[in-house]
Amino acid sequence: MNNLRVPMAPIGICRLCEEAGELRDSHILPRAAHLRTKAGSINVLIKSREKVRLNNQSDFKEYLLCQKCEQSLSQVEKAAMDACKAAWFSRTEPYYQVPPASVQALVRFAYSVFWRSSVAKCVERYALGEELENELRDAFHNQIIPDLPRLSLSLSFLKILDMPLTDRVLFTPMIASLAGQSQAHYFSIFGLIFRLNVPDTVVELADEYFLRFHDSSGRIYPLQLWEQHMLDAELTYATVIAKRNRDYS
Repeated sequence: MNNLRVPMAPIGICRLCEEAGELRDSHILPRAAHLRTKAGSINVLIKSREKVRLNNQSDFKEYLLCQKCEQSLSQVEKAAMDACKAAWFSRTEPYYQVPPASVQALVRFAYSVFWRSSVAKCVERYALGEELENELRDAFHNQIIPDLPRLSLSLSFLKILDMPLTDRVLFTPMIASLAGQSQAHYFSIFGLIFRLNVPDTVVELADEYFLRFHDSSGRIYPLQLWEQHMLDAELTYATVIAKRNRDYS
């Protein structure tokens, strides 16, 4: 007879609906994206500039959401993942026209990842502040989507200078400072990099780059050269620090 006990889920406040109940061990980035990084030899995972693994076998998870919210979020994730996988086949084209049915799921999903990464404790050194967290939470949970240029979202095919195009690179959100007080926030899954402009759209990208939630339109373009240099520098720095701290594998 098997006497092993299944650990009970902790009781707490769901960060999404803010109701008390049993919490699920929620993925900060989708489980399917983690599985993809474990499926081949090029499988880089960056958690912060001080944490990098080139042979990733771990997931980012934390008790954040109740069962109801977890299921609701999973539906958005599935639609977004399907859209990412479909887009990957056009990675060498000048651009990819996102199907109208996929735009809203991609926008809500992206907002959810930036929100989850900010409220979670397991993603170090990424915090948006309460006001922005609440705005992102309303955007993906209550579909209160800000009008452009506020918190504009865009996607590109991930390309790092010395690394071939791959769908097995996983980044938790990182921040690049732009002109003035603007920032570009990035995360990457399935060979795509999601870009959030905080607080507004800036001149570094043309208008057609951005996903338009209310019009269900948008395109995916190759990554800008300056962004390739920036991400290459992040990966190089993270690898050096990881070796020094023995977090490199």
